[in-house]
Amino acid sequence: MRSIELSISNLRKAEDLWYNDGTIVIIAGTTAFCVYSRVQVKAVSSVFGDMLNLPREGEYETVEGRVVVRVPDSEIDMSHFLRMVFRPGYDSLAYEAEPIAFSALASFLRIAHKYNVEKGVAVAVDRLSRRFGAPLHTSLGHRTAWDKVEAHLNASSRVTFDPADAIEAVNLMRLVNSSATSADSPPRFTDVTMAVALTSGKPQNPNYFDPSNTY
Repeated sequence: MRSIELSISNLRKAEDLWYNDGTIVIIAGTTAFCVYSRVQVKAVSSVFGDMLNLPREGEYETVEGRVVVRVPDSEIDMSHFLRMVFRPGYDSLAYEAEPIAFSALASFLRIAHKYNVEKGVAVAVDRLSRRFGAPLHTSLGHRTAWDKVEAHLNASSRVTFDPADAIEAVNLMRLVNSSATSADSPPRFTDVTMAVALTSGKPQNPNYFDPSNTY
């Protein structure tokens, strides 16, 4: 086997995800991330770890002497995923934690779901469920002005949401639901939760939210 050293000048180094004592360089798009050993990565995700341990034949790439692994994922998604895994960890996604943008949470969930990071998926699903399910478990009233519902959603989940992301949210929920372990497993996201997400993408005035219309 022969290594081919790549020039880092041709890549964007992710400064906050480039550990000088890292042993692997993951390249997504044109962004390079230097993280820790395969053992540590495998502890996060056996699927991801196994991918990094694929046998190498012939030539392989290196950056600054570290083995390169190229992934087909979006550099934005991979950035959010690795950031939440390594600094400070995906437990920070719990609803008691700091506020987070839906786009960042969605990026993490897409990669965590793809690489079977079970605990990470569970935490992200819980946070999203709170964002889109909370108004159905409150005393907001049967017919409530949507701006009040949105205020409640933002406060209870601490997830900021752009109405333009409504379709992406529903597609992500369907993706997660499609991976049910058995036919008897309940969906992680209910139809009601997806209906609320869709409602979030509609013009808000003078709309009213009526829980009975989501069933």
